[in-house]
Amino acid sequence: MRGSANRSIRILSTLAACAACVALPVHNLTAQMTSSSPAPVGRSCLDTVSMAHALPSIVYIQVASNDSVDSHIAPALDIFAQSVAVQLRLMLHSRGDTLPPGEPAITWRSMESHTPIGVTAHRKGGTTYQLLTPRPDSVAAAMLLGASRAAEDAGEGITWMSDMPGDSVKFGLSFVQSKPGIVQLSDSGRPAFPVFSVMSPPETSARRTDRSHPLYPGQARTFGVSGVVIVEFRVDSTGHVTPGTTKEVWNPKWQRPKGELLGYYNQFLHSVLDWMPSATFEPARIGGCPVPQLVREPFSFTISH
Repeated sequence: MRGSANRSIRILSTLAACAACVALPVHNLTAQMTSSSPAPVGRSCLDTVSMAHALPSIVYIQVASNDSVDSHIAPALDIFAQSVAVQLRLMLHSRGDTLPPGEPAITWRSMESHTPIGVTAHRKGGTTYQLLTPRPDSVAAAMLLGASRAAEDAGEGITWMSDMPGDSVKFGLSFVQSKPGIVQLSDSGRPAFPVFSVMSPPETSARRTDRSHPLYPGQARTFGVSGVVIVEFRVDSTGHVTPGTTKEVWNPKWQRPKGELLGYYNQFLHSVLDWMPSATFEPARIGGCPVPQLVREPFSFTISH
């Protein structure tokens, strides 16, 4: 590596490109928390949250699929999700272009943090559904399941084109909720279709409170190597990282560094993983109640001159 000063590992095109990753956009804070099991005795803090300062947020339907879903199939899944959104709006008695309110059938406390239903569509016809929610009394998940079947019964199921591979495809349908007072979702890279609104208490995201940083690997510093590492982790309601939840985030569309540069990247990654247990945060809050939150954050290693 001699003579390689100021070389850079391009983990992302720019650090700014991942600035939006700091707060996880896939499911908002409200949805993450309401899937937790209720306290066995008495009421939790969330049960006492005042709605005096509640703001409307928009709930969308979005396809949840793994990266192996072929690009030829993805548009057909999105069209089906759009049809399901229309059916669910009808179930909630929408009028014209106005989104119906979810209340009283669906409230912010009844939203789920994960994919409520799984779908398996078959080329030769027929679709099977699986309710994935751990809460069998979830009205929102049950209505999503009913809307999916209604869309299929209306002839708006998955349409298999001749160039679509495979005999079946598995995917999920998820609720994705905007932050209170904000209509638009953060860009998640996938189409999302608005369905209804719910009133939600104000939320704040977890934020770092300590000034420490991962150690810059000595060899990388010596040779002027810089880079960015993105990790995902869960911050608990006390402001500490939950052990075993930290993992690297890597977009399959990015090209991994090779050779010596891969070695330096791994040094950066291990430095972040070793430092993470000592990090402290102001926990996320819903209506003032401290709650866990899944966080995605970039760590930049750059030599200042």
